[in-house]
Amino acid sequence: MSGSAETLRPVGQRPTARQVVGRTMAVTLVVAAALLVTSWLLPDFEIARVRDALLAGLVVGLFNALVWPALAFVLVPLSVYTLGVATWSSTPC
Repeated sequence: MSGSAETLRPVGQRPTARQVVGRTMAVTLVVAAALLVTSWLLPDFEIARVRDALLAGLVVGLFNALVWPALAFVLVPLSVYTLGVATWSSTPC
């Protein structure tokens, strides 16, 4: 299990390009709508154009798609490793 091929899903289980594009568009639209609603509700939060909200939604979606897996790769083993230490240090003598 030293190669990266073992960590990939089998070809039949991988999403198609159409599914990836559809999910990207859906995430972008949902985030853009959330930003527009937020700008409507909060007086100091302003988005001038719908295009700006769509661009921000795309950036947030790409950021989440790229950063979250890398962050999870580091934080999950760290939390498993420190779970024993946190339990040990919280027990009274």
